[in-house]
Amino acid sequence: MMRANPKTVRSFDALPKDYRALCMEFLPRPIHNKRESKEAWKFIEPMMGREEDMTADQSEYMGVVADFIADFEDKDIEDPVVSPSKMLSFLMDQHSMTASDIGRLLGVDRSQGARIVNGTRNLTVTQISKLSERFGVEPGAFNENLQLPPAVIVVRHEWPHDQVHHE
Repeated sequence: MMRANPKTVRSFDALPKDYRALCMEFLPRPIHNKRESKEAWKFIEPMMGREEDMTADQSEYMGVVADFIADFEDKDIEDPVVSPSKMLSFLMDQHSMTASDIGRLLGVDRSQGARIVNGTRNLTVTQISKLSERFGVEPGAFNENLQLPPAVIVVRHEWPHDQVHHE
């Protein structure tokens, strides 16, 4: 990608006032990696919060560069969906729990606890509710039909790592 190299961060007053001159210093183009995103942020940073002082060309230029940054960030931060069994395994690890502990928590025998953990046995609504309460996460974390990206899973309260909640 051909871009003018944004040298050091300059003051707003030192920036060109017209669109063409701004493009000569930093050509707005789609962003493909974090380095390019950082360069774009570095160039428009002096414009941030100075919207009232900008010329129409500066305002339009900043909008174009900001749109390219936003497009890249939207693609870059998409969270993968985590399966309920992987989420359960992760939470068990974080709380030092075993499949037997899960079985006791859910009121099932040890072998069914192991099948739940490895994803070969589906959870009931009651079991999902118990796991959600025990680990302090949204019920969707344990339901295939309500899978949530990890960023949406909200921790509601903390539990000591070695405590198993018995009903």
